[in-house]
Amino acid sequence: MAYVPPKYPDEIPTIEDLPNRQDDTDWLVAARYNELKKELRAALIELGVLPKGTHADVAARLAAAEFKIAPIAALPAPAAEHRRKFYCIEGAVGVSDKIYACLKSAGGVGQWENVYDFEIGLYNVANFGNTFMVVCLGNGEIWRSTDGVTWTLISTTVEIRSRDAGGGVNLAFFGFDGTGSRAKSYKSIDQGLNWALENTFAAGERYLFRISPIWNNETYFGLYGNPNYGDVYKRSALGVYSRDLNTGSRAITCLHVSGINGYLYALTIDGALWEKQNAMAVWTLKHTFSSSYKWRFLYDDGTTVMACGGATTPIVQSSTDYNIWTNVTIPPEIRSRYAEFLTVIKFGTAWYFGSHVGIDGGDVIKLVDGGWSVDLDTGASTVQGFCIFNNVLYAASSGIVNVGILYRLSAALESYSWVKIAEG
Repeated sequence: MAYVPPKYPDEIPTIEDLPNRQDDTDWLVAARYNELKKELRAALIELGVLPKGTHADVAARLAAAEFKIAPIAALPAPAAEHRRKFYCIEGAVGVSDKIYACLKSAGGVGQWENVYDFEIGLYNVANFGNTFMVVCLGNGEIWRSTDGVTWTLISTTVEIRSRDAGGGVNLAFFGFDGTGSRAKSYKSIDQGLNWALENTFAAGERYLFRISPIWNNETYFGLYGNPNYGDVYKRSALGVYSRDLNTGSRAITCLHVSGINGYLYALTIDGALWEKQNAMAVWTLKHTFSSSYKWRFLYDDGTTVMACGGATTPIVQSSTDYNIWTNVTIPPEIRSRYAEFLTVIKFGTAWYFGSHVGIDGGDVIKLVDGGWSVDLDTGASTVQGFCIFNNVLYAASSGIVNVGILYRLSAALESYSWVKIAEG
């Protein structure tokens, strides 16, 4: 058979393939040079760059590798630290040794579970630095948890309902639709154990919809009143409240600190998106969405921002810079089942949306790799609050008959197992 280079690494060229040549007798033609070059390159590619590693030569490296398969009495619990290592279980007299490798596999898709049933509908759930959580109830109560499972009633206020919580671990805030048609904020300075009234907003500013995290040592409050009190109030580091933005709109439905640029954004229900770049900057109108929809919420994961809302059907738009927005296609089987999406969050590789009313009421909808699906059917009328607490996603639902249920979804965890790869 004719020699077709390169044979290596599947075969080693024979002396007939590359016969000896003698000076002043044999011609060395270009074809012979090319054959040698191909074989040489094949050998180099097979070995890779610096095949000896940190050893004196390749032989020394191979010899050292043999000692990595050290005999042990029993395999440890499989874990990430054992990946790319091999373990040998020595057999007794007349029994073969066995070599094992530790392999990783996906732990499966996380499952939603009912964490806690509240007697009153939930408006939101908030995470404070993975230290504690609070839920926002429709009767003015404040509940607290440090593990997401065990919940304790901390305070019963005289207010109508709570819609959002924000701030930080040691300076936390609850917002209320207060009595006397004036929204109020309550403050905690001991990690949510005790709460006290701090501020009563102006007359007419009745609903406190949103509270931001502490941003540049300040906390922001989004309100709605009648008529046209779509205002953002600022609480300074000294505890002074002042009106920071009058949008002229009906309601502030979202306050979000961006992971893309670090700016603070305020979204109004009629689609005005306002931007504040730093504590001293004035608010600027960044974008205007279609007023044909009610715009409820936006969230970014540091790369992409999703804004959602709806009217008779839900709508979602996305952007990578808050400048150019693109409509996200929602399949008809999803659009036809819900009136709007009230909230959105990114968890793992998927986007999750909380829905409102429609045919199926308050479900959690998942978007991953362009595919849409109903991930959780709550049987309630709304899912309007998400938060991530210690790598677990929580969803707050509000039932048709004032039943509030808190759900959670654990991330799909990696698992490890031992696999026998040799015996002898």
